Amino acid sequence: MGFFDWFAVSKDSRLCAAVRRGDRARVVALVGEGADPNARCRGETPLTIAAAERDSATADILLGLGADPDRAGHGGATALFVACRQGDIDLARVLLEAGADPGLGLPDGRTPFVAAKHFRHDAVADLVERYARAEPVGSVFLSWTKRHPRDNAAI
Repeated sequence: MGFFDWFAVSKDSRLCAAVRRGDRARVVALVGEGADPNARCRGETPLTIAAAERDSATADILLGLGADPDRAGHGGATALFVACRQGDIDLARVLLEAGADPGLGLPDGRTPFVAAKHFRHDAVADLVERYARAEPVGSVFLSWTKRHPRDNAAI
């Protein structure tokens, strides 16, 4: 058990702490012990924490353990939005290959594509665009109009 695990009371909190540290073995063990890979820890999900830490390997593990690639964290940002904002093409690819919706945006409508373009991460924007083009006609990934569904869970 790591130092920060002593302060994390629930398994879900310990999972988020392990994700933040990049302790992949502990992540797998905690989910095996019943921690929820879609839990909320101070408003963030384990997957959005991995995205914020730019840890595509841990994100891939979480996705394999059942993490929802479209579950938003604090402020409505999905892990894909975070990856696009940071310009992390490897993480964006992992999330898109796992089925992350490139059209889901923040409550104000900003999408991952818009975030990547705004911060001049053109390679990431191109990747998101390729995945979004595979969606049915009517996709609005380039606009500010499609909003992330509100989550009724406490943030």
